[in-house]
Amino acid sequence: MLKNTVYEAIKQRILVGHYKAGDLLNERALMEEYGIGKSPLREVFFSLQHDGLIRRYSRIGTVVAPIDTKKLRDVVEVRHHLEAIVASLAVKRISDKTLEEMGAGLQRMEDAVQANDHTAFAAEEANLHNLLYTATDNMALKEFIESQYSLFTRVWFSVERSPIDMMEPFKDWQAIYQALCEKNEKKVVESNRRHFKKYFNLLRTV
Repeated sequence: MLKNTVYEAIKQRILVGHYKAGDLLNERALMEEYGIGKSPLREVFFSLQHDGLIRRYSRIGTVVAPIDTKKLRDVVEVRHHLEAIVASLAVKRISDKTLEEMGAGLQRMEDAVQANDHTAFAAEEANLHNLLYTATDNMALKEFIESQYSLFTRVWFSVERSPIDMMEPFKDWQAIYQALCEKNEKKVVESNRRHFKKYFNLLRTV
C-alpha cells in the first residue's frame, strides 16, 4: 500500500511540473519524506520508468524524463480521428446521469477559471474527458485513450496559461455539453474535434 501511495505522489509531482524534466530525484530525501525503504522505493522508480516518466543512470542517478514529443505527435495524430468516434458514440449512448455529472463538472471548471486555478481546471477537464469516454460504453476505446493521460497532463502543465487561455477550452466544453443535451451528433463531433485540434497548436510550444 505504501509503495502505491509513494508512486502516485511522485507521479503527480512529475505530471504537474513540480519535478521538471532533467531534475535529479534524491533517493535519500524521498525515503525520509515518505518513510519508505530503499528496495520498495526502487520498485516505485521501476514503475515510473516503465511509465516513461523517469530515467535511471548508473553514474548520475534518477532523473525526470523529458516529454517525448515524437510520441506526443504520434498519439495526437491518432487521437484526432478517434475523438470523432468518441463523440459519435457518446451522443447516442450517454445517460441522463452522465449529462448531469458533466453539467456539474462544467460549473466547477468555470469556478477554476475565475480563480485562475490551473490544477483544479486540469482536474475538471480530465473529469469531463473521462465522462465523455465513459459515455461511449466502449471499454477498449476508453482504455486506449486513458493510457495517454500522463503524457497530455504533462503537456498541459508545461505551458503557462492565463484565465483567458483557460476560458477557450471551457467554452469548447460548453459547446460539447450543449450538443450532447440536444442529441445533435454533428455538433458534438464538430465541437469535440475542434477542441482536440487545439492540441496540435499546443505542440509548437512544447
